[in-house]
Amino acid sequence: MDVTALIAERLASAVLPSGPPTIQWAGYGRSSKCDGCDLPIHAKQIEDEFDFADGRRIRLHRDCTNEWTKQRLTGCAAPCKNFKRPVGRRSS
Repeated sequence: MDVTALIAERLASAVLPSGPPTIQWAGYGRSSKCDGCDLPIHAKQIEDEFDFADGRRIRLHRDCTNEWTKQRLTGCAAPCKNFKRPVGRRSS
């Protein structure tokens, strides 16, 4: 199963939280299991760690973090047909 589908499944089943974290850290991996894909986060990889108000803590690879954040904020797994980018003025 690809990361997009795994993250979507884990968000739907509340294995991964859908709310915002209270604290976020980033550093090099310590061989902890990624809560997004279940693979180890090795020392040469970035590990993102998130704490939540309910006491939960999750650890994710950077790519899993990006996918989790996208799906958590938009409610869509890729490709997201219903997501509309905010319209605004571009600064010159």
